[in-house]
Amino acid sequence: MVGIGMPVLMHTGLNAQELPVSSSDELKKSQATFPPAATRKISFSKDIYPLLKQHCLGCHEGSNPESGVRLDYHAKLLGESDGVPLVLRGSSKTSRLIHVVAGLDPDKQMPPPDLGEALSSQEIGILRAWIDQGAKWDETVLPNPHRIIAKKHWAFQPIQRPPVPANKFRVAPSTTENAPLTTTVNSIDSFIAQGHESEQLLASPTADRATLVRRLYLILHGMPPTPQELEQHTAEDRAWSDVVQDVLNSPHYGERMGRHWLDSARWAESEGYAQNNARPHAWRYRDYVTESFNRDVSYARFIKQQIAGDEMEPYSDENLIATGFLAAARISADDLHFYRAENDMYTDIVSTLSRSVLGLTIGCARCHDHKFDPITQRDFYRLKAFFTKGFPGNLVLKDTEHPEAIDQISKDLLAFDLKVRKRVLSTGFEEEPESIRHLLNSRESERTLEQEREFRPHRTRMNIQIAGCNAFRIQEDEQERLDVLRSELDKVINDTAQTWAFYSPITSPHELNTLPMAGNFPLMHDKDRFLDQRDYLLARGQIFETVATVTPGWPEAFGNSPDIDVHDKSRTLLANWITSKQNPLTARVWVNRIWQFHFGTGLVSTPGNFGIQGAQPSHPALLDWLASELIENNWSTKHIHRLITTSQTWKQRIVTYEQGRTPVEPTLLTGWPRRRLEAEAIRDSLLVVSGELDRSIGGISIPVTEETQSTRRGMYLFQERDKPPQLQSLFDGPTALSEACLQRQVSTSPLQSLYLLNNRFAQDRSLALAARIQSTAGEDKHKQIQLAFQLAFGRSPDQQEFETSLKFLNHFDSMEANSTPQQKPTFKDSSNSLTLWLKSDVGVKNAAGETPTNNESVTHWQDQAIGENQPQEILGQEAPALQPQFLSKRLDGMGGLPVIRFRGGDFGEADHVLEAPDHDSLHLTNGFTIGAVVRFRGKGNRNEPIILKARNGGNDIAAVSLLRMASDGKLAISQNINGQWGDRLKTDTAIPDDVPLVILVRWKDELLELKVITADENLAEHTVTLAGQIDSGVGGPISIGGYSQAFSDEGERMNGDIGEVMYFTQGIDDKQFSELEKYLTIRWLNNSSNEMTALELFSQALINLNEFVYIE
Repeated sequence: MVGIGMPVLMHTGLNAQELPVSSSDELKKSQATFPPAATRKISFSKDIYPLLKQHCLGCHEGSNPESGVRLDYHAKLLGESDGVPLVLRGSSKTSRLIHVVAGLDPDKQMPPPDLGEALSSQEIGILRAWIDQGAKWDETVLPNPHRIIAKKHWAFQPIQRPPVPANKFRVAPSTTENAPLTTTVNSIDSFIAQGHESEQLLASPTADRATLVRRLYLILHGMPPTPQELEQHTAEDRAWSDVVQDVLNSPHYGERMGRHWLDSARWAESEGYAQNNARPHAWRYRDYVTESFNRDVSYARFIKQQIAGDEMEPYSDENLIATGFLAAARISADDLHFYRAENDMYTDIVSTLSRSVLGLTIGCARCHDHKFDPITQRDFYRLKAFFTKGFPGNLVLKDTEHPEAIDQISKDLLAFDLKVRKRVLSTGFEEEPESIRHLLNSRESERTLEQEREFRPHRTRMNIQIAGCNAFRIQEDEQERLDVLRSELDKVINDTAQTWAFYSPITSPHELNTLPMAGNFPLMHDKDRFLDQRDYLLARGQIFETVATVTPGWPEAFGNSPDIDVHDKSRTLLANWITSKQNPLTARVWVNRIWQFHFGTGLVSTPGNFGIQGAQPSHPALLDWLASELIENNWSTKHIHRLITTSQTWKQRIVTYEQGRTPVEPTLLTGWPRRRLEAEAIRDSLLVVSGELDRSIGGISIPVTEETQSTRRGMYLFQERDKPPQLQSLFDGPTALSEACLQRQVSTSPLQSLYLLNNRFAQDRSLALAARIQSTAGEDKHKQIQLAFQLAFGRSPDQQEFETSLKFLNHFDSMEANSTPQQKPTFKDSSNSLTLWLKSDVGVKNAAGETPTNNESVTHWQDQAIGENQPQEILGQEAPALQPQFLSKRLDGMGGLPVIRFRGGDFGEADHVLEAPDHDSLHLTNGFTIGAVVRFRGKGNRNEPIILKARNGGNDIAAVSLLRMASDGKLAISQNINGQWGDRLKTDTAIPDDVPLVILVRWKDELLELKVITADENLAEHTVTLAGQIDSGVGGPISIGGYSQAFSDEGERMNGDIGEVMYFTQGIDDKQFSELEKYLTIRWLNNSSNEMTALELFSQALINLNEFVYIE
């Protein structure tokens, strides 16, 4: 038989009553031509198998038969594996197999005439009788092919502890005159030595202690040791095993292993897809993983918690938080296509679990039986069924103290949500035909498979119809009730500990409270729906093609699953099977990942595929020995680390090959396999050597906007799906975070070097490293070079490196010495009208009355003008959310000076502004001059005042304002002249962002002037004739960076940096105006902020060397 074909059965289940084979007339006609069924009892081995072998199996046997249809697998014939039955037990008349062999299908005749004779009437009768008698199968004749594969494939065999071989680990001598050294203390070395002896190879000598310590820290901490740690661990009396234990005992070990695990858990802090809503409480799972590795929690328990933590007893917050592994699935918040969103979410869970824990690509069986592995489509949907009685959600932590009111509020919100959802989903039914109304009102548990296939597209159509019509949405009284509930929730939500986790109200013995989520899916936990729903096998993975029901179970190739009741702790049963000592995969997969963690490549080079198409293990006996060690030592991950790091295999030097010498296969491990650090480790290493690393553990993630400012470890940067931190994207970190990442790729591109040279984060580290070197070594270049190499590489420079470094420093020092000294401009007010003079490098104070540190909030900005009636602390801000930031780092500043950063508009969560009450000295009449140094950082939807003098306060107009307009980005002078407010002068074009600007404004003798200057050009220069007087009003404050009392409650805010503001109450003369321009231009529009010293350039060069970013 070449192809049976099944156009009808692709849309049918296993019930003969549901099978729409043909019309009644056609059925009567076909039955009249049916050969009658045999009347005797049929034996599969004596009657059926010979018949199949003679006529069918030539084309229909094996996992990939030429015809595409196999007949040697009982479950396939019955449609149990994929929902496409060829045989319906007890009903030969409606079985597809009989139709094609009896010639009743005009388009299919089996066997085809050119490939064999048709079956005789007697043979068809035997087949009919066999089907009518139950289609019984004899496994001794045609055994389950998947179990045969499972018995043959190495990864599916039981783990058996192999004996440690007697081979000795032989190390190459340091000179050709010495004999090879023989040393075997660690069993790992004996297994590796087998490969060496078979290829007649010798291992590389042991690396020096400093290299080993640095290697150990980079692998197990993801950052280098400090000089103090290096000195401690290289002491002669320090045992290597003690060094390893100290490193494993550090909390930074858990962070490093945690980041490794989070890759495989496809963990992120947003949902993905178009809406990509944030998950603000997902960080708790990250911290749980870190803490679990630090405590060396049994890997078996670690897995059980993540699969079934909400089912475990007694309840604990830790167990619930652990289910963040399941909840990390990528989710579409669009509930219009609910079935697709739900199916994709559960598919993600199955695929991630199977790859990261079992090392199998079970996700490939979503649409069809696996092409290579013994995994059927039915296996996939049975695994999926373990999870479909639960959802991810924001869950209240019970062990953590929280407001009593939250329990009732969450219950009220759930009841309200279910009530409104039921009403909304029934909207529009009256317009549907009666049969459709009846179908839409039916319960899922009562629907047949055919009815379910009809129900799903109708339900999806109604969802879209409801969403498109406002009349079907939430009603006014419902909105009022929702507002009340939300108001009650807002009062206590900040005091309520939550986590993003997975919970089933059916299988969990605990009653947990769910809080609202940002999107419309997943839904809040509806217990009735979970009880009513069934699990289906979907033909071709299509969400509407429900062709068979399934119950939870693991792949049949690995044994029979127990019968599971709907209320059973089903995921606990699954977790127990996965972590059973008899499971052939779990321990092998994990120790292989640990080996890969150290050597870059696992003993199996395909960590997520231990199946037929996966790589064979390079050292199969070693893999099984390590797996046995893991199980026998209470599944201790640290135990495997200790074994590996104390082996001679791990301690070898880097392999170097002379020109013309044939490289050795890397898997033989005749030397240390040098490799590059991952993205986060590069970032963390930069912070360690610069002395800036914030070593605090855990907590809420750092916003992406603070990536370059934060000195915390890279793993604490907010992980937004499809928008990873920049360095993580450049250096091959997980980017989309949409699927398990079991092995990061390593690419090389010019952008990586450019990042380490030019990116602001890397530049800041270079400056900090230079400052650290100078603070210890002073101006002594010899000491600077020695210290720089110790900090960056954990070693001293060799002679050539030292001489080259010294030459570099001397060369750039001479260039600096020959350069023209930077002028220090001054300005003296001869007009006696300078009423307000604000400098960002003088008079800036924090809440303690001291000069702020970098990024610290500014509470006061003192006036530096000199004269009578000058207020000395004129501008301030008491509200923390409104306080701007002081940026003291040179690269943040302008002209080598610090700046004050105001965040406003749509670009910041804070609305910064500094204000002062009205003062007589600030009043204007018919003239004024303003000089300002600013740098805009992004236009929002509000005007951006630089300086503004209000008239009377309240929601009133200003007397005068210098601002950038929200509508077009142009700079404008706005004034209240003779009681009329208006824009008096504007630039012709928009003012650019991220460019230091000197802005000069003067109104003198009825001439209003505006001048905008950059370091390269006069950007704008405009004048206009303007007569009249300014109405200064009474009581209006003066504001810098915004205006709180504008005509809207949001006010107006600048988004950018201010360096200096000078406010004159009259139009100064031309000479003073020219001096003002010269003063501000020289002081601010220079390259001092961007120029680097010789030591800073030297520090930058060191962190760009391969040795810094590689594990040597």
